[in-house]
Amino acid sequence: MVVLMLSITLRKLVFGMVLLVSFSLGLAAVLIAIGVGIVLAGPALKRVSGDNWLIRALPVGSAAVVTVLGVGLVIQAARQF
Repeated sequence: MVVLMLSITLRKLVFGMVLLVSFSLGLAAVLIAIGVGIVLAGPALKRVSGDNWLIRALPVGSAAVVTVLGVGLVIQAARQF
């Protein structure tokens, strides 16, 4: 949206529309590729998963890592004010 508004300001509307459409198509292609990759990797993951406690703990561990990183970023941003 910012690109489109900037292109209107610079009087280059066609250029802004081309950028917007190409970005959207690229994003859609990447999301589709990720989805297809996950679907195709399903059978391989079922063979690996089994009853291993480490495999069952991975989602909780990754959520904890993301949470800790998020809290760290918030603390770092709060210190700058």
